[in-house]
Amino acid sequence: MSAVSKLSVMSVAVVCLTLAQGAGAQTATWTGPDPQRKVRLYGDTVYNLDYVMSEICMPWVIQEADPQGFKRSGVVAARRSASEKALDQFAKREVLSAWWVGSPNITVTLSRGVGKTERNCDVTVNRGEGAKLRDAMVARLAQWPHPLTQKYSQPVTNYAQRELWCGTVNEASDLALISSGGQKGFAALRATVWRQSPPHKDCPSEPAAP
Repeated sequence: MSAVSKLSVMSVAVVCLTLAQGAGAQTATWTGPDPQRKVRLYGDTVYNLDYVMSEICMPWVIQEADPQGFKRSGVVAARRSASEKALDQFAKREVLSAWWVGSPNITVTLSRGVGKTERNCDVTVNRGEGAKLRDAMVARLAQWPHPLTQKYSQPVTNYAQRELWCGTVNEASDLALISSGGQKGFAALRATVWRQSPPHKDCPSEPAAP
């Protein structure tokens, strides 16, 4: 085998190994936030959305972490409109924190359902490529501590796709509703991730961890 051929084979092997390692890292079960991770100010929207999931939404929904602990450099208090506050009252939820992450392009809101056991994380991304943002969300859902199953996926008014993921364990359901590919005048992605008890009637049950 010539030296050029050997180099080609080695290059292919390195690429394959890198892809395999990346895939393994992406599907590893999420075990908690990374205190050293940083927001990219006015930067990569997909990266910052992944940050929102791993460092804010998942700690809140899964671990019930203190929302005040999510404030880091690049995570600042968001201004909320009167219509948003009115919607909170209509939905009977208590908003604990609302943040802009990286820039006002990404807003994340943490709340509790009033009068019931429910923790919500609402995410809005105003601008970006809907399909890539959706894929970033789903990649994080694949790392959930217990399996989440896609219940439906369909186009809806003003969005290219809306899908529901959910799973139930230990008498509580974890759910994610994702709307992506917003048409003109609508956010590129809107998503809500939440845990509720008693379990959601449409979510499959998983055996409790030993």
